[in-house]
Amino acid sequence: MKALAKVILVLLALLPVGILLWLAVPQLPLLWDDRAYWRGYATSLGLTAVILIFQLAVALLAAYGLARWQGRLRNAAYLLCCLLTLLPVQVMMLPNYLVCRAFGLLNTRLAIVLLGVFSPLAVFLLARAMQRIGREQSEAASLDGAGEWTLFRRIYLPQVKDTAYIAAGLAFLDQWSMVELPLVLLSDESKQPLSILLTRAAFAAPYAGAAVYLLPVAVVVAAAAFCKRGKEKPPAKAET
Repeated sequence: MKALAKVILVLLALLPVGILLWLAVPQLPLLWDDRAYWRGYATSLGLTAVILIFQLAVALLAAYGLARWQGRLRNAAYLLCCLLTLLPVQVMMLPNYLVCRAFGLLNTRLAIVLLGVFSPLAVFLLARAMQRIGREQSEAASLDGAGEWTLFRRIYLPQVKDTAYIAAGLAFLDQWSMVELPLVLLSDESKQPLSILLTRAAFAAPYAGAAVYLLPVAVVVAAAAFCKRGKEKPPAKAET
């Protein structure tokens, strides 16, 4: 019965996707010649990739510092990350606009990148994962002469890879579907990502466009669903 219930749930989840694909296939030739669509698609891929790389790098380094911090205000820093995570995007829209206007970043893709490189949720998840690592490992490595960079690279980073994958997946889904920031900061349609252009339904092949737009999301979700967590290897001995 449980297997049958799982099959039914999967079929119900795939039904809307199947209907979309059925409607999209006849429109694929029209979509292929739509330059505006593919320009927006390339913009979305570029922005998402750049933001994802920098966001993960910043989150890993910030989480390492937070996990290693022994000050009294560490719990307050964790609480601040939680509050920033719960803060709606719309609340920061006006301050972000004013800051970008003051620095001359309006209507530039750089504004979108700079505002997306810090994720309090990713910092919180990675910091909590690093905090669970036994301090005896870092203390033993420090006695062998390992510095902070060696501790981060050889002790902490290998043990939080699963959490880093989760943070990267969440960041990708968030940035791939971003609407508010590009809508407010990018007035030039040639610089806007595909998520904005699709809201106008200005394409000759809307069903095909929506289906192709969802392909990266489907890949990420499928990778998360079918990726089996392997046994974690013990961290390598820190080099002196």
